[in-house]
Amino acid sequence: MWRTKPPDREQVRLFKQRREEYDLAPLAIHDSYLINLAAPPSIVREKSIDGFSGELERALVIGAEYVVARPGNYKGLTREQGILNVAEALALAWRQVAPELKSQSKLTILLENTAGAGAQLGGDLEDLSTIRQLVTPYLDLP
Repeated sequence: MWRTKPPDREQVRLFKQRREEYDLAPLAIHDSYLINLAAPPSIVREKSIDGFSGELERALVIGAEYVVARPGNYKGLTREQGILNVAEALALAWRQVAPELKSQSKLTILLENTAGAGAQLGGDLEDLSTIRQLVTPYLDLP
């Protein structure tokens, strides 16, 4: 599903309480498998950026330290355009996050390495490094 609801405040409170009680850290969550940050301009790209922004907000609300994201599939594009699309999508999604959530952020986005089959990004660590270099100036993240 593309549409998700924000976490319930009481559930978040209990979750944070249990994390502290059992010393469960760090917390890493994974974005939705529907998200394709490398997608060309399309409805899928728009939904992916909005969806990833929602994932970032949820991570911040629950106090996660990491969000794992697959870079995505650049089918129909060049590898270079796919890489640029991922960097741009990450920056656009972060800009959509509510400022009050970002102000205390210690959230790190982890780009997942993949098998790199077909037009899938993430099979070459150099691609992940390039994405990081392109997007870092636009994010206030570690």
